[in-house]
Amino acid sequence: MTSDFEIGRVVAVDTAQVTIELNADLRGLTRTTYESTEEIGRINSYVILPVGGRRLVAMITRVVLTEEAELNADRTTVSLPSARRLMKATLIGTIDGDSFTQGVAVFPVLDNPVSLVNEGDLSVIFDTGGGSDRPDPEAPGFCVRIGESAIFKGFPIHVDPDALFGKHAAILGSTGSGKSCTITSLLQAVLEDPSVKRTTIVILDTNGEYSTAFPGSEDHRTLYIPSDPVASAERLRVPYWFMNAEDFVRLFQASKGVQRPVLLEALRLARNEGAERGAAAVLREELLRELNRLWSLSGEESKVSKDLLDLAAGLLTYARSSERGDAWQQLTAALPAVDRPTLEAAITTVGTEAAKHIDNGTYPKQIPADARDVIRRAIDPILSALSAGSVADSGGVLRLQLIAPPSLTSDDSAVSTSSRC
Repeated sequence: MTSDFEIGRVVAVDTAQVTIELNADLRGLTRTTYESTEEIGRINSYVILPVGGRRLVAMITRVVLTEEAELNADRTTVSLPSARRLMKATLIGTIDGDSFTQGVAVFPVLDNPVSLVNEGDLSVIFDTGGGSDRPDPEAPGFCVRIGESAIFKGFPIHVDPDALFGKHAAILGSTGSGKSCTITSLLQAVLEDPSVKRTTIVILDTNGEYSTAFPGSEDHRTLYIPSDPVASAERLRVPYWFMNAEDFVRLFQASKGVQRPVLLEALRLARNEGAERGAAAVLREELLRELNRLWSLSGEESKVSKDLLDLAAGLLTYARSSERGDAWQQLTAALPAVDRPTLEAAITTVGTEAAKHIDNGTYPKQIPADARDVIRRAIDPILSALSAGSVADSGGVLRLQLIAPPSLTSDDSAVSTSSRC
């Protein structure tokens, strides 16, 4: 006996999408059940596919009507076309007892019955089964109500702000479809919830659409920075000391092979300007310059393996010189990641890779991509440590001067990434 809620059967299964053929007795796209009159085939509505003890939830994405003519066995007469009502649906989750989880672990089979979603199923899907009106914001899974379902009237939509804002998300749609309104409603719902005591939201508003949507209130302070180039006094400014070396590389879009080493060298000289140069500071500058030359030379498209080998041998001789024993001690004390054995091992790796691409010790070849990666992985950690900031000698002791912004100590300067209390 067919249930009041049963509307069709599965005729095709394709990964997470199923094709459903509606029952022939459904002349109209409605079905009257003991709960109410339900609409069939509404886009984004749900249907249920029972599989064993579980109930798979699928979302309707397409409804089509096909007509097929039937040819008699004697091939002499053709009957009138018969219509088939088909629906495409995407499997989105599984109801197991009183819990709903996203995704499916089992799939329906052909001729699997398909039913309308009932009130009990919707209560499990939307998690409306009791609970406190004001959940604990510190408890896992804390949710904020952001609205009501447009498809299923009376069922609220909740989101976990920590999970939503802790991951990447995208709101997609054509022009005029309501993307900006959706974002505004979502953020307003989170800000207006009394359980959310503190949260910081940054909006990059290139079209000036959100300034009136968030005017600020007693509970939430709003800082609006206009992007009008004419209002130069109100524009957002980032001080140079807030940026590290990699920020400058991205800002100026310096190419790795040629421009990046030159830019890093210029930054190093600018930061060390005016500093008293001692033996350790000179050693650090020499190492930075030669390592940047190795880094740049390894990326050349010409036959540079012999030049790379000679440069590595010269740097190794320089580093091993007994005249620089005190300088090495001071440099290692300030930068523990940079010591002579570590540098010698890295330079030896560079020389070994370069020697592999010289025929008979005379004819150089181009450094291939895999050898270039080995070379750069060997010297990159040392370059990063040496580029950490400027250094100066004071009283015979090398001191590392990091280029960093002042510490943020006031409550207004702190940035919170959590929307919980």
